[in-house]
Amino acid sequence: MHKFWAGILLIVLVVMLGSHTVSAEQKLSDEEIFTFLNEAYNSQLSLGEKHHSMNEIKEKLNDYFSSDYQDAFLAEHLFEEKEGFITYGTDFTPYYIPFFSYNEETKVLRDEINEIITVYQFFPAEENMPSLYDDHYEYIELKETETGLIVTDYDFSYQEPAFLSYEINPISEVIKPTNVSIFQTNTNSVSVLGFFFKPFLYNFTFPMLTSNEIDHLKNKTNLVTR
Repeated sequence: MHKFWAGILLIVLVVMLGSHTVSAEQKLSDEEIFTFLNEAYNSQLSLGEKHHSMNEIKEKLNDYFSSDYQDAFLAEHLFEEKEGFITYGTDFTPYYIPFFSYNEETKVLRDEINEIITVYQFFPAEENMPSLYDDHYEYIELKETETGLIVTDYDFSYQEPAFLSYEINPISEVIKPTNVSIFQTNTNSVSVLGFFFKPFLYNFTFPMLTSNEIDHLKNKTNLVTR
């Protein structure tokens, strides 16, 4: 009997170690992520080279962007004309992949638990040239799927993004929350903000808190602000 359980334990350990090794081997490098984003950006630019059918547009974008992201991007930039659909150059570029420099200024944060990658960069205002924007941050969220990376979200902020308030493990680059703020959103639920990334809310349902309990919690937690 002891040999039987020892054998089972050995098998479990081998499987766990093997899975960890495979996961480590498959981890994407920053350079691979940057290459993917550059290709995604070029797919967006190609929509302005000539008129396309909607099916052609979807074929160009499907390998890089989620369906919701495509809808948001096309709503901002796509024009329908008699020859078909086309985009035009603009200084207003929401949902385009940002003009990342793809060097040490472009940062990569990994949430390995949720298989989410955030790529961001701080863009200072051009002092010697007219600019539409002051100092600001732009960032892209990517999701690791069974078929590869896909872009799922974009954001722009003049303030430091909330996810930069979290402690980052320099070895694994996994984001670890250091402060969690709790706010009452309705009579039967509260939202826990700031868990891993700025734009995303993780909602948990609890019984309604009394005002005294809320004040007590506020005194013990730090408010995460943008």
